[in-house]
Amino acid sequence: MRGDDAVVFSDADAAALYDQVNPWDPEQWPGDGFYDELVRAAGSVLDVGCGTGAMLRLAREHGHRGRLVGLDPDPAALARARRRADVEWVEGTAASARWDAVFDLATMTGHAFQCLVTDAELGASLTAVWPGTGTGAAGPSPVRAGRSSRSPAADRAPCKGI
Repeated sequence: MRGDDAVVFSDADAAALYDQVNPWDPEQWPGDGFYDELVRAAGSVLDVGCGTGAMLRLAREHGHRGRLVGLDPDPAALARARRRADVEWVEGTAASARWDAVFDLATMTGHAFQCLVTDAELGASLTAVWPGTGTGAAGPSPVRAGRSSRSPAADRAPCKGI
């Protein structure tokens, strides 16, 4: 294929494709079901690395009435997430977050963990979210540590920094 015939996908295209390739489905994927139960039981939730917001959108659709906040550095993913206006969507990283123990639960699911390569980096990110506390749940898919249960190719995708 010649360079001028190349098909170029925008960041918005990639975000839409992500939702198609990696649907959030607690009924089908045990990891999604694990987080879905935690989110439904919490009064307020921060989803670090929320991407397109599928987890929080579904929580709201299923009747979650508390505060739901999605945090992600990717503007295209957040544009897709913002189709649901009754969830707070914040552009940024965990390291830049300035909340101080205001959430009952903080999650970091699946692919967000590929950006945190050491325990020190993970600890620094969680401290930014919950200074002085140890509450909440964070971790890769409980099905298989370090990988999602859905798409091995997506696990290798580059990240912009969570």
